[in-house]
Amino acid sequence: LRTHLAGQRGEEAVRAAHAAVAGAGAATWPWREAINEFANAGEEAAAAALLTQATDAMLPGREADWLALAADLPRLPLAAHLRALLPRLAPADGEQRLAGARLALRDGAFVQAEAWLADPVPAEHGVQFRHARILLGRARRLLSLPQGDADLPGDTFATLAGRAARTPPDLSFGGPVVMANRSLAAGGAERQLVVSLVGLARRLGGAEAVRLLCTDLRADPARRVNMPPLDRAGIEVEDLSEGPSPVPEGLDPEIADLLDLLGRDLADPILRLRAAFLRHRPRVVHLWQDRTSVDGAIAALLAGVPRIVLGARSTRPSTHKRLLPYLHPAYRALWRDPRIVLANNSAMGARDYEDWLDLPPGTISVVNNGFDFATMDARATPEAVARARAAIAAPPGAPVIGNVARLT
Repeated sequence: LRTHLAGQRGEEAVRAAHAAVAGAGAATWPWREAINEFANAGEEAAAAALLTQATDAMLPGREADWLALAADLPRLPLAAHLRALLPRLAPADGEQRLAGARLALRDGAFVQAEAWLADPVPAEHGVQFRHARILLGRARRLLSLPQGDADLPGDTFATLAGRAARTPPDLSFGGPVVMANRSLAAGGAERQLVVSLVGLARRLGGAEAVRLLCTDLRADPARRVNMPPLDRAGIEVEDLSEGPSPVPEGLDPEIADLLDLLGRDLADPILRLRAAFLRHRPRVVHLWQDRTSVDGAIAALLAGVPRIVLGARSTRPSTHKRLLPYLHPAYRALWRDPRIVLANNSAMGARDYEDWLDLPPGTISVVNNGFDFATMDARATPEAVARARAAIAAPPGAPVIGNVARLT
């Protein structure tokens, strides 16, 4: 299944998944593994279809198995699909009511959670039921949602962004210009990030004037493809994925509660970036791509960074890998802050983001892609040019027109 997905062979992947779950019997792990593979590959529709099939196979009658499966699945991108399937669950006892309520609370189905937490409370689960009711009440208070369901995690991100904006900027921050991205994998944004860092270091007088933070670099060569130019320039790269998650010290209790409501998986990058910003005290933070822009903007506001650039690439996120459900509400909450500048690498991309976010025309600045012409010229020696012309049998003196592009 993973091989088919890596090769973008969608139909073969679906057939492999169906073959895996056909013989699952009472086991839940084949369903879990197949759904996770599709979700991790950005194939949300296929993951949701398998989740519905698993629900058909398990409910009614196997409530405990379904609850265990649902708790093991990634919240993104399946939260909305899980919310829609929760009403089909009929908990058989207090333990299943409690597990269902926790799942409903996690994914924003507050009304369903309230129904399962209602009296009578099983005596053997009294403490757990009271704790779950407290968490539900806290979530409603934090989101200013006295009734109805929440759209999680989008509502939490939007509320957190608005609350973080109340933190005043620390004008004493005068450290390096800090850029942040998830990794240095082989992508166009990563290449532009490297060009920007190297060029900015030259303009600002040295490598110590800039720094790069990566939230998911790891010791993986595929995530470090664009590292060599930074090594040659002496620019420091910090891998924030290493070590335990920082303790959220010095935060307003309401902010801490909102981060807790997000869940550890979504709050961790924000906490790591905030801790790094407090260490380096940058005068400017430049965040690259959607997920890092949202996480990093909230972290930078909480740290008091005085100037923040959110750098989007291309047009609005529309593919399943890019379109995280919280991006739209989070961007909408962030753009109003005067410390934040939104940028895109093309006029078309800027206008498309403005249309997606319902922003006034001209809100998003355009900073076109850059090119390292000095490196290109250094590579274009007479010998290299002669070899390239000979490889395509170009006659002497004939003009050669080249095009570097992809057809998508």
